[in-house]
Amino acid sequence: MQAFKQTPLLDLGTQSLLEQYQEDLQRQLLAFASRTFENIYAKQLDKNIAQMMAAELDPRDYELFANCYLIWQIFLKRVKANKTAATIFYQELKKQKLTTPLLQMVKQWQHAAPSIYEVVEHCNKRTIKIRDILTDTEYTCGMSEEIPPIKSLIIGFLIDIGMRKEFFCFFLDINQQDTIKKVKEELLALLDGQKDGVIKHYPKIIIKVLQAARSEQAAKSVIRLSDSQKLVLDDYLKNVNSAYSKSTHEFIDNLWHKFCQKNDPKMKKPEIFTAALEYLAAQIEKDDQATQSVLAKKYQTTGSSLSNKYRQVMDFAKEDAAEYISLLKKNEKVSAS
Repeated sequence: MQAFKQTPLLDLGTQSLLEQYQEDLQRQLLAFASRTFENIYAKQLDKNIAQMMAAELDPRDYELFANCYLIWQIFLKRVKANKTAATIFYQELKKQKLTTPLLQMVKQWQHAAPSIYEVVEHCNKRTIKIRDILTDTEYTCGMSEEIPPIKSLIIGFLIDIGMRKEFFCFFLDINQQDTIKKVKEELLALLDGQKDGVIKHYPKIIIKVLQAARSEQAAKSVIRLSDSQKLVLDDYLKNVNSAYSKSTHEFIDNLWHKFCQKNDPKMKKPEIFTAALEYLAAQIEKDDQATQSVLAKKYQTTGSSLSNKYRQVMDFAKEDAAEYISLLKKNEKVSAS
C-alpha cells in the first residue's frame, strides 16, 4: 500500500497568505544566495561543468544545468558556520520579524531535498498528485507552470506551501513514454537503492534528464529531407574534420534541417552546400586551415559558388550560430578555470 504524505491543516486565511507571498519569498531566497555566496557556488559549478558538461551535455543546456545546480547548492551545500544558504536566509528573515506563518513556511524549506517523481493524477488545472519513485510516497502538488501529462517524470525540490507542496522555482520533466521508461531504468540503476542517492548524484541526474529532454525535443521536430538534401548532410559527416566536436556536428545537423524546412533548397550540385556547412563548422571550431579556397578545391567547386551558398545558410542561421558560439565561449572559460 502506498503512503500518502499528510500536510498540516490551516485556516483559509493563513493558506491564502502563504499562497500570496510564497513566490516572492522563493525569488528572495534565490537572489540572496546568488548574491551572498556567488564565489563559493561558482567555483563548485566550474568543477562540475569542466568534468561533465563539455563531454556529456549539449552546450545549449548550459544555463539550465547551472540553474539546477545552483538550487542544489542553496539547499544542500554548507557555506558559512556549517549552514546552508536556505538556513542563513531563514535566520535573516527572523531578524526582520516576518509574519509567523510565512516564517514557519521558510523554516520548513531548509529541509528540502531533490527527488524523482511520477505524475499519477491530475486533480485540477493547477494541482497534481505525484509519487516519489524511490519511496512510493505520494504528494499533492501545486503547479504554476503547464501541468505535465500523467506518467511523466519530474525532477526537482519539493517545498511546503502550507497545506500543499510545490517545486522550488522550477522543475525538469520528461513526457514521452519510451523516453520515460529508459531514463527511469537508468536513474534507478545509478541510485542502486542508496538512501541519499539523489542528493549525491543530482548533477549526473540533471545531465541525464536534460539529454533525454533534448532528445524528445529533437524527435518532435523531425524534418524530412529530400534525397539531395540528405546527401548534403551525409557527405558533410563523412568528410568533415574528425577533430571537430560532437556538439558542433549536432548543431550543423539541426541547422541544416531547419534551413531545408524553411527554404526547401533545390540543388544540382549538393556538394556546394556540403562545402558551405563544413566551412561554417570550421568557423565555429576556429580552424584557420579550412579556408573557402581550400574547401572549394576539396569539393571541386569555385570559391564564389561556395561563398554564395555559405551566405544563404548564414542569412538564415546568423542568430543561431552567434548564440551557439557564445555558449561555446562560456564553456571554454569554465574549462580553463
